Amino acid sequence: KDPWNHMIKKWEIQSIKKTVWPKKYCTVDEYLFKRQDGKLTKWYIHPGDGVVIIVALTKKGEVICIKQYRQGIDMIDLGFPAGGVKKGITPLQSAKEELEEEAGYISKNWECIDKRARSSGTSNSWQYTYVALDCVEVGQKLEDDEFIGVEYYSIKEVETLIQNGTMNDMGCAYSGLLALKHFNT
Repeated sequence: KDPWNHMIKKWEIQSIKKTVWPKKYCTVDEYLFKRQDGKLTKWYIHPGDGVVIIVALTKKGEVICIKQYRQGIDMIDLGFPAGGVKKGITPLQSAKEELEEEAGYISKNWECIDKRARSSGTSNSWQYTYVALDCVEVGQKLEDDEFIGVEYYSIKEVETLIQNGTMNDMGCAYSGLLALKHFNT
């Protein structure tokens, strides 16, 4: 048994100062917590409605991947269609919109296979992994600042791309591994 378990207590939120650093894709809220030892501590949390990552298969069983420049790592990266959960709509509806927007595909066969905290110490949002099957091409609907290529791989090739580090985004890699396990069950 872990000798520290009896000491772990939930901290109490004393106050929240909303949006101390507003930007288009990122805001940070300043929380003031009363810790389990009674001391006050400021903590900075990225709020959000969550993100969706879509592992989609064409009717031929090909995995739909996207390739785009990723500013944070300053490189072109391979991943899956993904995006933020938009205010006022469900994660599933956001996933459907992102698949059509970024990859140019739609599907009638959707399943959410996972929901996890994005970064439980610094964010209050969730990552939803969706699988979309029997996808039909309808054409991309890219936003003005999106430049995305679509590529197709077998399930085995995707597993290799994740394992060899070709897919760098942790969220995409994790969602891909979950989807591969889901496809093989």
